[in-house]
Amino acid sequence: MFSLICKKPEDINKAFNAVDGELFRIIQSGKAGRLSITEVSTEDADEQDRSLAQNRLIYKIYQRIGRALYGGDELLARRECKLKCGCKILYRDRQEFAETFDLVIRPLPQETRLKAMDLIEVSSIMKVKQSTEYIKLMMQVYTEQGVYFMDLEGIEDYANYKEAQK
Repeated sequence: MFSLICKKPEDINKAFNAVDGELFRIIQSGKAGRLSITEVSTEDADEQDRSLAQNRLIYKIYQRIGRALYGGDELLARRECKLKCGCKILYRDRQEFAETFDLVIRPLPQETRLKAMDLIEVSSIMKVKQSTEYIKLMMQVYTEQGVYFMDLEGIEDYANYKEAQK
């Protein structure tokens, strides 16, 4: 999943071209794609959403954790990473997220919290710097559990995404 911000009319063509390429890739893989348009504040629009490179790396990390710890269960790895690492970052940075988390997720038993991660956007709403922190935190937490990440394609740049410097 990816998202684009359009703040001026000339951004629209760039967005359509990017969406066209991504939708083509998804459809070619035999899946369906979903498009949605959401109005955002100008403050949110000024912060960059996570990059496609970050998105790819996050999913490679989920896959690696799933294979290393959960017998190939990538879904469990994804849920756990979102709950343990991603929610922690968003809870700190977004008051609305924190309030919703406290009201809806925190009271649930752990197993139900994990399943609830299928319904909650976490990494897809992160900005570049948050995504960089998410990648670092996942690697730290799961390296301590014996998962090796340094051979993943794209990992060598994880801390220095050019987008994070903007």
